[in-house]
Amino acid sequence: MSRKLKSDAANVKRRKNNRAEYLKYQASDKRKAYRAELNAEARKRGIYGERESKGVDILHNDKTGKIKGVGSASKNRAAGARKGAKIRKKKS
Repeated sequence: MSRKLKSDAANVKRRKNNRAEYLKYQASDKRKAYRAELNAEARKRGIYGERESKGVDILHNDKTGKIKGVGSASKNRAAGARKGAKIRKKKS
């Protein structure tokens, strides 16, 4: 078997393992409760089911876990990316 075929087989196996881990994580009671909280807040604010089309998202504080309000979905994702960058810099 060539090196490329071995590499491809390893990548397929890795992807399957990653998907299984992700599904297991999302099925945990903690994640279900988190999604339910965000959905309830979206219903309360009248944006449930329209978050993608309006480009808004429920903002939350990562330290306290409390909901901060409604804001831009792209900024909400960017906040997580900035947080990850800070953590990576600290480890270096």
